[in-house]
Amino acid sequence: MLPKHHIAYGAAFSTVSWLAFPQIGYQAITIFLASFLVDVDHYLIYVIREKNLNPKKAFKYFRKMHEVIKIEFKSLNIKFTVGKMKKSPLFILHSIEFLLLLFIISFYYSVFLFIFIGLAFHNILDIIDIQREFGSLAPRDYSIIQYIINKKQGKSKYL
Repeated sequence: MLPKHHIAYGAAFSTVSWLAFPQIGYQAITIFLASFLVDVDHYLIYVIREKNLNPKKAFKYFRKMHEVIKIEFKSLNIKFTVGKMKKSPLFILHSIEFLLLLFIISFYYSVFLFIFIGLAFHNILDIIDIQREFGSLAPRDYSIIQYIINKKQGKSKYL
């Protein structure tokens, strides 16, 4: 999903959250910021791989990667199995393990609950978007453990 869509949906979600639960107060802003700033891991992957800090080039890099995966996915007519197809890299801040860590930390520091909510909302939007566009969740790994297992077994070629 494009950043502008995450920002728009995040604004709507955090506003509705605040209207439904006014006691969260300014933490609605935390939910909003977390709902799209989590995509910083995309930019960091680009910077590490390409040794370039240009955000516009990073955006183009991931749009091109998305199109490559989409073309391969359609040509292989993949629905549930991955085989040796190309997949997106692991986005650590989008992983189940990172969400679980935030959730656990939220028991000690309440601000992390609102960060967790924003990231969970972001991930739900991503899952809906990937399922809608590809008809499958296969183009991405959602767990660090899943990524390591798939990589060791050679099930996927990561871009």
